[in-house]
Amino acid sequence: MAMSYREFREELLDQLRSIFGENYEISTQTVQKVNLGNVETFRIFDKTGEKQQSPVFYGRKLYEAYRRGTSLEVLAQDMKEKYEMTGNEITVDLIGDVNVLEEIKERLIFTVINREKNRELLKEIPHRDFLDFAVIYRIVVKESWDGVSSMRVSNGLLERWGITEEKLFEIARKNMRRRMPVMKTSFADMMQSLMGKDMISPGDISEECEGRQMQRMYVVTNRKKVNGFGSVLFPDVLEEMCRILQCDRLYILPSSIHEAIVMPQDLGMSPEELQGMVKNVNKDCVTEEEYLSDSVYGYSLETKEIYIVSASGKEE
Repeated sequence: MAMSYREFREELLDQLRSIFGENYEISTQTVQKVNLGNVETFRIFDKTGEKQQSPVFYGRKLYEAYRRGTSLEVLAQDMKEKYEMTGNEITVDLIGDVNVLEEIKERLIFTVINREKNRELLKEIPHRDFLDFAVIYRIVVKESWDGVSSMRVSNGLLERWGITEEKLFEIARKNMRRRMPVMKTSFADMMQSLMGKDMISPGDISEECEGRQMQRMYVVTNRKKVNGFGSVLFPDVLEEMCRILQCDRLYILPSSIHEAIVMPQDLGMSPEELQGMVKNVNKDCVTEEEYLSDSVYGYSLETKEIYIVSASGKEE
């Protein structure tokens, strides 16, 4: 009979302590994760100080692997190998003192998350509400050629910096254009580039859109393709999309927190059809952590505003 999660956790801790030895402290801690709330993680700390970085190991994911048949010995060894590999990628210079604004000012960025799923988290961090999601702030800790590691800005940090949320947004927005430039790619070109790649992407919507003028559908993200949905919050981005697509109204579909699908409203697809498409992709292709919204958004070139589109096609 399979162990309970509590029994599994204690057994895995024993395995890890045996493998890593006395120079490492092995423990668990609870962290608050976007869309997931409080989750337990395994923490590996090098007492000698030679290695300060560690991958995050989520307890429930490890337990699921165990329930599917992976032994404790294999799990522990795999965790050790991943720990030893951490820190070998090419990164930028180390972060400064997070308590001093001037030392990390150039590293501030923003991301967007679902507001309803993160009500408790939002009580602890500076943010701004926008439609049915929230803009939150992060400090870039390191960058590699294909991704970004970052930490959330808390209310406590904002208080120590002595600035307002409005000022924080201004700084982060400026940094985003420099650190994570906006990337706009036609859906057809994106599909070609994704062939043969095993990844969650806007390409999962392709079956729903077959035969639908894919050249007039664009994927909007950033060059890192991480937390790229926020790119549509730059007014000039959607204005340019209207120019490219030769229209004055857009539909914006949240493929995930990482990207948006942008198309003209005259493409011939109804709001009800689009909403069903977004819900299906979220249910079948998007992980809980990467989920943003089931809503379909609209953009008007005349008003320069983003709004939620109801299934009947009306603005909300």
